[in-house]
Amino acid sequence: MAHLMSISPPRLATSRKTVKPQPDDLGVLMGEQPITLYGTPLSLYTGKARSYLIKNGLAYREVTPTTSKFLQYVVPRAGGISM
Repeated sequence: MAHLMSISPPRLATSRKTVKPQPDDLGVLMGEQPITLYGTPLSLYTGKARSYLIKNGLAYREVTPTTSKFLQYVVPRAGGISM
């Protein structure tokens, strides 16, 4: 029986260092406004974005994509609604 081996992609060397913002800097960086995350609680894509925001200590609010602002601003820029 053949042994399946997991191969991970090679890591690319980067010459610049990423500086993680400190909690005191977030208000300045985000203009004191939390990020609006449009998504549904059970969406895997929303969960991935939510995880990123939490891990990086970014303030956010989660909104179900049925609000008038979502339909007015996000849908046209995204090229329409897709399910």
